[in-house]
Amino acid sequence: MYKKLCEPGEPLSDPKNVSVTINTDGLALGESSTQAAWPLFMDINELSPQTRKKYLIYAGMWVGRKQPNMNIFLKPFVNDLKKLANDGFAWKDSNGVEQRSKVIPILAVLDSGAQYKFLNLTSFSGYMGCTFCYQRAENTQRGRRFTVCKEPAALRTQESMLVDVQIAHERRNNRNTKERVYRGCKGLTPLVYLHPYLNLGSGVVVDFMHNALLGVTRAHVFALLNTAGAPYYLGDPEKSYVMNQRLMQIRPPRSITRTPRELTHIQKYTADITGKRYSFHVQCNQSILIGKSTTHHLSAEDLECLRILGVDFLEETVYSYSRMVDRKVRLTTKGYSEGKKNDDSWVKTGDGRRGFIKPITTF
Repeated sequence: MYKKLCEPGEPLSDPKNVSVTINTDGLALGESSTQAAWPLFMDINELSPQTRKKYLIYAGMWVGRKQPNMNIFLKPFVNDLKKLANDGFAWKDSNGVEQRSKVIPILAVLDSGAQYKFLNLTSFSGYMGCTFCYQRAENTQRGRRFTVCKEPAALRTQESMLVDVQIAHERRNNRNTKERVYRGCKGLTPLVYLHPYLNLGSGVVVDFMHNALLGVTRAHVFALLNTAGAPYYLGDPEKSYVMNQRLMQIRPPRSITRTPRELTHIQKYTADITGKRYSFHVQCNQSILIGKSTTHHLSAEDLECLRILGVDFLEETVYSYSRMVDRKVRLTTKGYSEGKKNDDSWVKTGDGRRGFIKPITTF
């Protein structure tokens, strides 16, 4: 979308025009407060990431006990943004010459809870609650879920979303409330008036934090650490001790503000910590249990990501402790107290040997 808008004759081909990304999310005003605030911001995409954070545009605020009615909240904002996109605003340069710049909205970065409200769709727990495709959810033993389908579902596009909005808007007075919803669309959203700049299908970014970091990644980590008796279980004391030793030896760069924490605090891991799980996997788990047991439920993309990071996969067997010692580390015969004093990691190898591994080894 951005490249297309930068082509000759398009709005962003003029260097005086800028594009923006819309962002909003709810936050509690206090631990005991019943009030919540929804600030509305815009990022100027043409600025560098560092400068962009410094010069956020504050565009609105909703405060109340209930979540905002997006049609009311967004209407004045969309009206002003539409004028900025079509007519622009005037300003004078250093020579006193009047210039005119346009502001083009091209993206909306929202979490899963705000996406369906922005687009006026049914929630992600609804039958057609996906904001990116038309897959229908099914009722399972664990509740309503998007199950694996044989054929990929059709994607939501700008054209299909405009049709859905129109049909749902025509059904708004239907006595049966369920029949008012058409393919997950509940009715009109003010964002349609930002057409053709903001694409309702591809202009809303995937919620990576909740879907990937706090969703799939968190579930994967918990499966490895909490499913006692499974062939891929890593939560027994011996393996946990080794992983904690390696985890606490990681020294991230200054750009990573949160340092690694022990696995005993995993329930308090936030998204940025959970997101480092693949790097932790390579640093802490590779030589303990990497192979068929830990990879049978990963996608091809996940496996390729781990291969790029340097994980050595085995075809048929898991990485035993004996192979770890033979291929990755040096097993010492120091006494237990001496090894503990040097903060080395204690292991029991697959062939019954016991000893310590040197933490200076790169995994």
